[in-house]
Amino acid sequence: EGRCTSSLRDARGPANALSVSVVAAAVTLGCSGAADAAIPAADPGCPPASCCEGHCRFDHPMFTESYCCAGIPSYASAAGEKADCYSWGTDSPGNDVGEAVAPSGVACRHLCQATPDCAYWSYLAQVPELPENLRGRCFLKSQAALAGRAAAGHPFVVSGERLCAGFGEGMPLPLARGRTSTITGDGMRWRTAATSPGAQDFSAFLESLHTGTASPSRHRPSAASSGSKPSALLSSAGTASWAEEAAEVFDRLGFVAVVDALDAAAVARLKAAAKRAADLMLAHDPHRLGNRGPRRYSYGGASNSLHMLHSSEWAELFDIPAVTAVLQAVFGQGGYSAAGGGGDFVLNATDLYQNLHLDLGGGPIYLPGPPPAVAVNFVVEDLSCADGPLRVVPGTHRVQAEPPSLSDEPQEAKDALLCPLPAGTAIVRDLRAWHGGTPNAGKGIRYMPNAEFVNTFWGNLVCESGQLLNPCRPVMPRSKHEKLSEFGKALSAGLVDASGSLEGTDGGDWLDTDFAQVTRHRMEAF
Repeated sequence: EGRCTSSLRDARGPANALSVSVVAAAVTLGCSGAADAAIPAADPGCPPASCCEGHCRFDHPMFTESYCCAGIPSYASAAGEKADCYSWGTDSPGNDVGEAVAPSGVACRHLCQATPDCAYWSYLAQVPELPENLRGRCFLKSQAALAGRAAAGHPFVVSGERLCAGFGEGMPLPLARGRTSTITGDGMRWRTAATSPGAQDFSAFLESLHTGTASPSRHRPSAASSGSKPSALLSSAGTASWAEEAAEVFDRLGFVAVVDALDAAAVARLKAAAKRAADLMLAHDPHRLGNRGPRRYSYGGASNSLHMLHSSEWAELFDIPAVTAVLQAVFGQGGYSAAGGGGDFVLNATDLYQNLHLDLGGGPIYLPGPPPAVAVNFVVEDLSCADGPLRVVPGTHRVQAEPPSLSDEPQEAKDALLCPLPAGTAIVRDLRAWHGGTPNAGKGIRYMPNAEFVNTFWGNLVCESGQLLNPCRPVMPRSKHEKLSEFGKALSAGLVDASGSLEGTDGGDWLDTDFAQVTRHRMEAF
C-alpha cells in the first residue's frame, strides 16, 4: 500500500557459493504506518491476492493456493495445518545438501522430496528486489536445518519441511517399514491361485515376505496335487472353479490377485524389460522428480505413444492363461479387447503417497454389467508391505464420487495395501476403483508393469475417440503384433500401427525425454 521501502545491498559471488542466509544481509525492509500491515506471498507467479478469498481458481501446479496464500493471515487462520507447509519470510541458514533453480517454492519442495537427504528447503522468489544470481534458487537442507529456523527479515524467501502434516501426503520411512494391510479377515480374502499351492502353508510364505525373511528357497505357489488349503487364498484356489470365484471377489471388492500368473522365466523376462525402461527414464531425470510425484514414475506417461507396446514383453501380457481365465469370467459373454499397457515404478527411499484416483472417466462408466475397463498389474519381485505396494480401497468401483484428498483420506484407506505378494502375481483391478501409490521403504526399486483391457461395449463407444484407453488407437508396432499368439493377435488387432512409424522404437526412441517436467505434477502439487 506504499508504506514500505526496500534497500538492496550488493551480494557478490556466484550463486552456487551462496546460502539463503546471504539474503538476510542483502535485503532490508522498512515499513511505516500500521503494525498490522501483512506481507503476503512474494512470488510474482502467483495470481492476485483476491484469489485467496475464493474469487478465482488456482490452475497452475507450480503456484498453488496453499503456496500463494499462506502469507495472508485471513487465509492462514482458515487453512489450519496446511498454512504451516509454506512459511513465507522464514529461513534456516546453512546445512545445505544441494541446490537448484526452480520455478516456484512448490517445485523446490518437490526437489526436496526427490532428494533422500533433504529434510528442509528454502526458496528465493524470482523478484527484482533480490540479487539476480539468487532469484529462483532452491536450497535443500539437512535435518540439522530444522533447529535453525528463524525470521529472514524479508518476505521473498519461503521455506518448509520435507513432509507436511497438513497435506497428509507421506509417512516417515521407519514407520512405512512396519506397515500391514487393513484388507484382512476371511470376508476380505482377495488372493487366489490357478494351481494348487502345495503342501507348504502359503500363509507362512506371505508372513516371511512381511518380516523380510523370505528367500528364493522358500515356498512359492506351484502346481501340486496335495496339501492343505492355505488360509490366505480363496477357498477355490487350485480347483476347477477358481476363476469364477476370483471374478466374484473382483465384482465385490474391485480387485483380485492371482499369485501364480507368471512362472519364474516369464517374471525374469518382464522384470528385465521393466528395469531397462526405468533405467532409460532415470537417465533423463537426474533430480528424480518423476512424472507421478517425486521418485514415482508412470511408464506410459513417459512414452510418446502413451503406452509400452513397442516392447515385446509388454505386448505378451495380453495372453497370460491364468489372467485370461479371470478376464473371461469378469467380462462374460460380451467379450473384451486389449487397450494398452504401461504401469509404474517407484524408487526406494520414497516417503510419499500418491493421491487416490480413478483411471477411467469421460463416459457412462457406472452402467450395470461388466466393468468398462480393467488393468492387470504384474508383480516382478516378492513384494512386502514396505516395498511401495499399490493401495486400493475395496468397493470403491461402485462409488459414483470423487476420491478424497490425501489430507481428508483416513489412514485406514492409506493402509488398504495389496501386500504381501510373491513375484509372478497378477493384480486384476477395476479401473473405476480408487487407488494410489504408497511409500517405498524397501531396499530397491519397485517395478509394476501392466496391461489394460476394455469390454466390447465400452471399446466400441470410445473407439477412435482419442481417449487413452482406446482399443482402436495405433500404439503397437506390427512387428510386435505378429509375434503374439493367435489369441493375443485377435485381442489386440485394433492397436496395430499400420504406418510403420513405431517400428524400431524399442531401442529408446519411444521415450518423451521431457517426461519429468515439474509442471506435470498437477495431482501432487499442494
